[in-house]
Amino acid sequence: MGHAVSASTGGDDLVRAARGREARRADVLEQSLRLYRPLFRYAQREIERRCCEAGVPAARVPTRDILARVYLTASIEPDGASRMGIYPWLRSLVRDEIDAALAVCAPSPSPDVQRVPTSSGATSVPESWQEIHLLHHVDGWPLEAIAEVEGRDIEEVARIIGRMLGDER
Repeated sequence: MGHAVSASTGGDDLVRAARGREARRADVLEQSLRLYRPLFRYAQREIERRCCEAGVPAARVPTRDILARVYLTASIEPDGASRMGIYPWLRSLVRDEIDAALAVCAPSPSPDVQRVPTSSGATSVPESWQEIHLLHHVDGWPLEAIAEVEGRDIEEVARIIGRMLGDER
């Protein structure tokens, strides 16, 4: 009889683990959907910048297709969000998907032409700071929500926003 109890406990552990994975997946998708608008804006900017650098018309890399693949990946591999914060993780997925799309449609450079990256859109402000600023001032997100999705402390988010506005605290 002791053997049956052990097998039952093992099965219960598997069920709890599966429920935990599904709950995590649902949580990641819920958070990801809250970020759709800022992520769409980010994807558009990245597509324009990267397509310009690659010499590919931005229309060849549709934003909605990129985001569809990002959300599919997020639903399949939700554990990536816990390593770096949900929004930085989603941005990294966007960059990966754009790179994959460009690899398919970018013209192959001729051997005697060396591509030089353009400096258009270059900035000395880190991308994550720009996104924090946009989440707060364009999307109207409170500091607590930004800190949660960026995986940062509220005080750090407040400092970044202050620096973006020219306050050197």
